Amino acid sequence: MGEKRTERKGKRKCSGLAAALWERLYPEDLAQFQDRIHAENVETLWRNQCACLVALGIAGAVELFVHGTGLLGETFFLLALAAATLALHLAIRHFVREQGTVSLYLWTAFFLTADAVFETLVEPNETGMIFMVLLLALSGSIHDAPVRVAMLALATSALYVVLSLFRFEQEVFRSDLVRLILVNVLTASSSIHITSVYFAMLRRSDAASESAAHDSLTKILNLRGGEEKINRCLARGEGGTFILLDVDRFKHINDTYGHGIGDQALQSVAAVLGSTFRTTDVVMRMGGDEFIVYAVGLENAGAIRRKLEEIRQEVHEIVLSGSGEDEDAVCVSMGCVVNRGSFASYGDLYSAADGLLYRTKQEGKDGYCISDTGQIQTAEHA
Repeated sequence: MGEKRTERKGKRKCSGLAAALWERLYPEDLAQFQDRIHAENVETLWRNQCACLVALGIAGAVELFVHGTGLLGETFFLLALAAATLALHLAIRHFVREQGTVSLYLWTAFFLTADAVFETLVEPNETGMIFMVLLLALSGSIHDAPVRVAMLALATSALYVVLSLFRFEQEVFRSDLVRLILVNVLTASSSIHITSVYFAMLRRSDAASESAAHDSLTKILNLRGGEEKINRCLARGEGGTFILLDVDRFKHINDTYGHGIGDQALQSVAAVLGSTFRTTDVVMRMGGDEFIVYAVGLENAGAIRRKLEEIRQEVHEIVLSGSGEDEDAVCVSMGCVVNRGSFASYGDLYSAADGLLYRTKQEGKDGYCISDTGQIQTAEHA
């Protein structure tokens, strides 16, 4: 029995290690950060081409003026190739921007293949150090699943091995083979490490951006995060309903029960808004006791009234700790603007809703005023 338990534990441990390895080789982050990986690979292709051009230009100048070598060597061949591919990149830059990762793979594979062919067919029996340096540097710079990077390195290495098998002397072939195996191991391990570090940075960046866009008290969007989202909705032409909401007699709540209870009231109002609207809607706290909602696609008058009434009733059920008086029940005033494409910016919507909120306050609070296409149509109060 003890042996079987030990065996099962060993299997679970192995499966856990396999799952961890699988997650690192096929990170889920690839799908989450696809757009940023694509953009990074576009920049990587540009950097790699420029770096090759500069490095090979310097090396060629040293060879030409110091060692007196001819212009038909490997360095000048690669220099001409780097210049030609950079010119092609500039000519088809629109395609490169659309297919960043694919373009980087194609250029890297072409550059390594051309160098492998030159080293084995034009300069046989010379150690392929340039090919191996390029293999490690260019393959390791690709942001993608490490398994695909390793496949690229293995494929170009296999081509080099096949060509050198027929062109190199046995001793040179064996030494190059050992170096290639080492370079491929380094390429795979560095790709795994670089990819994990890169995704960790992206996750931290997203977490920081998410934190900066949210209100620390209520955990919903703050002014910065909410305004950005609403403006993006408007830029996409997404109509909807803009609601500006203010907690009535909030100063009285703070003065009577303390700021701790006031904060709880704000958190409860935020929770009501969060449960009333969808995750695709924008729910934000402007600051103080003001909240804003942009309900995307909500343009039907009856549905808008039901939503506003639902908010009122839910807010009335908020209980202030230590309060037994009806006059201290939480209530809100709202200004509501229906946007069917007539508002171009967040500022325009806010100005219109602010006027409606002011009218609600003037007419007794605990209610709402609705405007459609800039004209006040209804005013409802408890």
